[in-house]
Amino acid sequence: MHLFRVCLVLTSLQLAGCVTYWRGKEMQTDIAAVQGQVEQLTEDQRTIRDHLKKTSTDLDARLAKLETSLTEAIEKLRTNSADSGLVMDDLQREIALLRGELATFQHKATLTQPQATPAIDAPAAGPQLPSDKAKLYEYGHERWKANECDEAVRAFMTLYERFPKYAYTDNGLALAADCQLNAKDHPASLRTLKIITQKYKKGDKIDDAFVLMADNFSALGQCERSILFLETVVKDYATSNRLKEAKRKLRAARRSCKKK
Repeated sequence: MHLFRVCLVLTSLQLAGCVTYWRGKEMQTDIAAVQGQVEQLTEDQRTIRDHLKKTSTDLDARLAKLETSLTEAIEKLRTNSADSGLVMDDLQREIALLRGELATFQHKATLTQPQATPAIDAPAAGPQLPSDKAKLYEYGHERWKANECDEAVRAFMTLYERFPKYAYTDNGLALAADCQLNAKDHPASLRTLKIITQKYKKGDKIDDAFVLMADNFSALGQCERSILFLETVVKDYATSNRLKEAKRKLRAARRSCKKK
């Protein structure tokens, strides 16, 4: 009966005739498929929100426990307890670990907001890129040195897509993020840096990534977030070749925050 009514409406609108039964079934299938995709997207967003909420709850619980431990440590120091030094060492390690996790968590929370940065795709235009990973990195590095940022980003993002486990892929991503920062494309730069912090945590570019994140947030006028990443470098990466730079930028960021 419902299909018959649809046919009557369509007949009144056009002389070509009614949609056939099978065409109606095809349309119904298409609608169901689209509806499924919408539901999947909704579920994905819900999963992300639930994960962030759980992470926040876990961090709150650990901070509460840390506060209690700190109170006990202070009491042991006051009474000159023999194991107070060990307790303080453990607390310092836990604080450093929490600081790093908090920085990553806040960055993830930022990027899941409605203004989150879009996914980065390698630009389609340009000459054919080298198929060899080493030559591809070298090509991108040459373009970066020549300040040809669009082509450098294209090469480095292609390197990441084709050779994610290559030893210099995270180096390429850091240079791509630097290009995007200089072009004032801060969402794209943060998105590229997010790849480093998530997939190359043990690489030698993680400290560079934190400094570049700080630079992006500073340019966006978010000095508090800039301070967070710079403090992580200063406290957790004492051997970083960007330590001196991070300290200088940290002082500037703190001055900037005080003025607000």
